[in-house]
Amino acid sequence: MKQWFLSLALMLTACQQTQQKQENQQTSEPAVVPDTMAIPDTSQKAWVAPPPVDPEDWGERDTVTIGDVLYTVTDIAPAEFMAVPAYQPRPETEEKNILPYAGKVSRRGDSLLLKLADGRTEVLVTSHSKGDDGADYNDAEYRFLDYIPALKAYLVYVIGYEYYHCMLVHAVTGAKINTVSIPQLSPDKRSFICSNSDLVAGFTTNGFELFRVAGDNIILVQERQPENWGPVMIKWKDAKNLVAHLQERDGQMNEKDRFVMLVPR
Repeated sequence: MKQWFLSLALMLTACQQTQQKQENQQTSEPAVVPDTMAIPDTSQKAWVAPPPVDPEDWGERDTVTIGDVLYTVTDIAPAEFMAVPAYQPRPETEEKNILPYAGKVSRRGDSLLLKLADGRTEVLVTSHSKGDDGADYNDAEYRFLDYIPALKAYLVYVIGYEYYHCMLVHAVTGAKINTVSIPQLSPDKRSFICSNSDLVAGFTTNGFELFRVAGDNIILVQERQPENWGPVMIKWKDAKNLVAHLQERDGQMNEKDRFVMLVPR
């Protein structure tokens, strides 16, 4: 039980940075940000963009293509990134997450039950296997996070042995769509993007996925898994522009945080 809360907390860290900043301004005790996701301190001095990474290490430092749009990549301050709202389900206990959806979502032992629009029930059952050490491990454990009306989908957190990702279960069709992280919707709710950075351990997918919503269908438009940079989070600033928190890896395998604006060319 503790393992899924820990890994969920790590995945939600990027989403929570905006909230942590607001709480810091309202309390005398600053919130503690994990070292692995530390944000540069901008309270005492102006933020300075990090030095460029060798272009040979990342050929997309100035531009990147998402979907069919070529974006110009421009450095911004961390505060500008954090000022853009992000969808952020609360990492509460599953019992609390289920309460608002009683009658549609329930837990029965190792099974998560999701009621569909036509009365059917989608059952997600935790699967187990034995490791080389003889111990039992969860290959896939399903925990309910939220319901997203714009997608007509339940959001489920999936955790296995040293990996995690998210799953959308469509409440109308019952279709199950795996995503690398929590969806960030476009302002018109017709697209969403999921992103995750894992440059070092490599246990989870490092990259982003772009989806399009067409009626009751959720369509994967693009999937990218870059080698020398990872998107911690990408989110829409407005109808055209996006902002992103990236992690870059240079030729010495050092990771550096970078905050950018993506503007269509």
